[in-house]
Amino acid sequence: MKDGTQSHGVVIGRFMPPHNGHRYLLDFAAGCVDRLSVLVCTMQSDGIDGALRYGWMKEMFPNINVLHMTEENPEARKGSPNSYQIWADAVLRYAGPVDYVFASEDYGFRLAEELDASYIPVDPSRRAFPVSATMVRRNPMGSWPFIPSCVRPYFARRVYVLSEQPGESDALLEHLADHFRTVYAGDYLAYHAERTGSTVIDPGFAVRAQIATENAIAKQADRILLSATDPVHVWMRLRAMAEGGGATGAGGATAAALGEPPKPRPLSEWARHRYLINPPKDASTATVYDPARLPVLARTLEFLAEQGVDVR
Repeated sequence: MKDGTQSHGVVIGRFMPPHNGHRYLLDFAAGCVDRLSVLVCTMQSDGIDGALRYGWMKEMFPNINVLHMTEENPEARKGSPNSYQIWADAVLRYAGPVDYVFASEDYGFRLAEELDASYIPVDPSRRAFPVSATMVRRNPMGSWPFIPSCVRPYFARRVYVLSEQPGESDALLEHLADHFRTVYAGDYLAYHAERTGSTVIDPGFAVRAQIATENAIAKQADRILLSATDPVHVWMRLRAMAEGGGATGAGGATAAALGEPPKPRPLSEWARHRYLINPPKDASTATVYDPARLPVLARTLEFLAEQGVDVR
């Protein structure tokens, strides 16, 4: 071994996004060497944020030396005359000398030569895991079984079923979750009030807790994540509580002290969502948009419309 004591292997990739084929590659490599380094190579122009991909890899492989390479070097692209030397230099800078290069593609031969290392091919025909990052990006729903749980929240289709009062959508959400064989995120604000017997809660924490609830449940979702509320809806309910119940309703905050409502979850090519309204049985279409009758729903709908969100 180059350091005289431990064998050292390396894997490089964009991991855009990581999938179970990558998991197999790294688990195999880690079992073959004493020490494994992984370079997550990202650029600002990538379609999926580099810091997010690096975080996914760290979460998936907590016991592996995961390194984030952010250098912008167009000459390092495949086909460039000096690309292999550039990549070899990068490996040496970030990980140091290596004994083995693990990869499922043929670039591993040349890269290993430049590093004076041995190339170890791993499932090059993708028979064990017939998936690629390109396939996941093109069709995440069809590739779902190959997407790791920590990556699933990014691709899950989110459907919010909003109601005026906490718990009004629970029965509908349970039915939909059973029909689509998935899970749903409940209303943290309602859970908190039910368990503590109090509506007093820090507004910032309430919003953050709802986001955490949704993202935690999304790891177990099967393509679709249903939710009883979203951060905007939570904020509007806190506002209504503060206006109607004084300081008690929103953790000691007045409506003015709540500040601006949070922005809805941003859309992207993959991150899509849909809002559905579950109004009270006696409500008409006009009532839903009347803040005097249904302050939570009406204000939520108004704000979402201002943000360009499609609500049905």
